[in-house]
Amino acid sequence: MMEETEPIKFDVIGLCETKRRNPLSCTWKNGDGVFLGSERENFTSGGIGFIVAPCLMQKNRQVSFPSHRTDVLDLQLDKKTKVSLIQIYAPNANKDDKESHTDFYGEVQETAAKCRSYYKIIAGNFNTYVLPKRSYEAFIGPHSLEERNEAGERLASFCETCHFYYGDSRFQKAKNRRWTYVSPNGDHKHELDQILCNRKVFIDIAIVPSFQT
Repeated sequence: MMEETEPIKFDVIGLCETKRRNPLSCTWKNGDGVFLGSERENFTSGGIGFIVAPCLMQKNRQVSFPSHRTDVLDLQLDKKTKVSLIQIYAPNANKDDKESHTDFYGEVQETAAKCRSYYKIIAGNFNTYVLPKRSYEAFIGPHSLEERNEAGERLASFCETCHFYYGDSRFQKAKNRRWTYVSPNGDHKHELDQILCNRKVFIDIAIVPSFQT
């Protein structure tokens, strides 16, 4: 995986489904920081993490793993600017999973509330579709690839309740520049990964070409 990231210019890469039995924190040979959480206990799924570029490693205050579905990277960019990046991996609403979306969003809300940074960014695979925007919604934009499902209602409710802007929906993109998941047979493409922020700071959000992990 690390070799695959070498051609990519990045500051932070968020990871989902690490499927590790034990957490790992290390520095790669090129100076990248690697922080991987463990999978769900007694399951072979879950686990998230970060790859942090050397330029930000010296600004890294801490990395914590509240659960197998959330982790937090706290950065001190300068004397005044603190940023918390919360990487998430939501349960699949279409599977018979003991974990519920309600419990998941409660966990994310609690994790975000504990972060003391001025800027809080939540990113990852939400396993949901959010559009269309409702007339009363202030934190959802007008753009998306797919119609809202039940899980999307929960994400929209989270954004409105916790005052997080749904970043992807605020930028118009061609359909082939929105999808983040393709089915094994290539017939279905979905926009499952989203990025949220408690401030209006994004000037653009784009999908980068995929690479093997």
